[in-house]
Amino acid sequence: MLVTASIQLPASNLPSDIRWMNALAKVFLSIVLLGLFAGGLAWFIQRPYFSLSSITVDGDVEHTSVAAIRTHVAPRLMGNFFTMDLQVAQEIFESVPWVRRAALRRVWPNRLEVHLQEHQPAALWSQDDDTQADKLVNHYGEVFEANLGDVEDKDLPILVGPKGSSRHMLLMLQRPTTVMQSMQSPISQLVFTSRGSW
Repeated sequence: MLVTASIQLPASNLPSDIRWMNALAKVFLSIVLLGLFAGGLAWFIQRPYFSLSSITVDGDVEHTSVAAIRTHVAPRLMGNFFTMDLQVAQEIFESVPWVRRAALRRVWPNRLEVHLQEHQPAALWSQDDDTQADKLVNHYGEVFEANLGDVEDKDLPILVGPKGSSRHMLLMLQRPTTVMQSMQSPISQLVFTSRGSW
């Protein structure tokens, strides 16, 4: 008669090579499961369902048209709801003429909401000895490029100064001084030289 017996050895009594093989099998199984999970997640994220289907733009968009956004932004946006880099997308929106700031938000499952803040022109800008003002200065003293033909106020003053001086010059323009008040007419041009003279 044949008798079969099974003996369970405690794990601490197993030979070291068997303990190593068991540990290696657990590590291998964990790696396989993790790989399957990562692959499934990557597959799920890349589904066409999550491709951006619409972009909603709001905010003060007096000068920024849908056509400008379509031309400057749409071809440069990459990714879908999960993979789009919002920082890069924000920089793309802020590269559109007249756009000062853009705040972006994902909307489940495939939309993007954008709130725009436009530049409000306070003066024309000419850097140093440029003969013609070809840029604008907003109310924050920031120089920006836009189509000068889109400016409604044709009587904007011209600021001429070195690079980085636009904020200081705008403050000087807005500060009432006795000399400026005695002129009783608006200033049409303010020049600040690189040597610090007005």
